[in-house]
Amino acid sequence: MSDKKTKSPYEVLEKVNNFKQHKRKIKYLEDNYSNSLRTILQGNFTKNINFKMPEGAPPYEPNEDAEHTEEAYNALKGIMSMGNHQWAREQALINLLQSIPPNDAELFVAMKDKKVNEIFPNITEDLVKEVWPELVG
Repeated sequence: MSDKKTKSPYEVLEKVNNFKQHKRKIKYLEDNYSNSLRTILQGNFTKNINFKMPEGAPPYEPNEDAEHTEEAYNALKGIMSMGNHQWAREQALINLLQSIPPNDAELFVAMKDKKVNEIFPNITEDLVKEVWPELVG
């Protein structure tokens, strides 16, 4: 079992966004694969994923003490479940945003609105498709 701490999606994308060399971007994404990173990229770049939520951030309190955990992203299932009422899905989103680091919460809102490239302009659909083609569509 690895003791390696998983980096948050924001940390990974920030670093990749700042790399100049394309090969370094690809390698860093591959080396830092996580379910949470996959969730962010798939949610942003898969056209048929629609969260059916109002645009922008809901009213929530950023949690400065939150640490990145992969488990927090399991709440996405509740957010995307169309069987749930809209208010229940919005509450699940607020709960998720309050349980992850503020930078990741900002990134998650951008993903919901398909605007990750406004935070990280060098994280493109083509780059993601090259690393994980199944996440783009």
